[in-house]
Amino acid sequence: MAHFRRVNVAFQRFPISQQLALVAASCCLIATLALVALAARSSQYTQDNLQNAYGHAVAEQLARRLSSELAAGDLLGVTAELQKLVEQGSIAGARAIDIEGNSLAEAGITDLLPLPFTAPILIAGDMAGRAEVATDTRAQDEARLLFLLGLSALSVLLSIVVY
Repeated sequence: MAHFRRVNVAFQRFPISQQLALVAASCCLIATLALVALAARSSQYTQDNLQNAYGHAVAEQLARRLSSELAAGDLLGVTAELQKLVEQGSIAGARAIDIEGNSLAEAGITDLLPLPFTAPILIAGDMAGRAEVATDTRAQDEARLLFLLGLSALSVLLSIVVY
């Protein structure tokens, strides 16, 4: 409380023009940082929705590709499909699970149990297992952080200009 009092006394010693400039710059900074927070929330919501749609689409596509491999009994083909998928870069890990819950094949990082996105593997209309996929969001997270840092720097710069 004593610190606040010292700051207040020092603030009152400034000329009225500097007091108004400081108040205007502070209000500008608060408003722009609030907009940065809103942009952060919005971009996170959008990114989550896009990642969910992408993850589910990849899992469904993988399940369709794995169904033909499993119908032929080709476990090497299943492993190759999973490896090709993980090599894309946007996929962190993939796994094929049989109907009893045993892992048939996996590729990439599969530490999460179960992986976030799943789709049933159907052979002639019967469920033969499920395909699980985990996406790699590091690049999107880094881009989002850079975007927010840039917006924050712009808000500080705008406040300095207002002052």
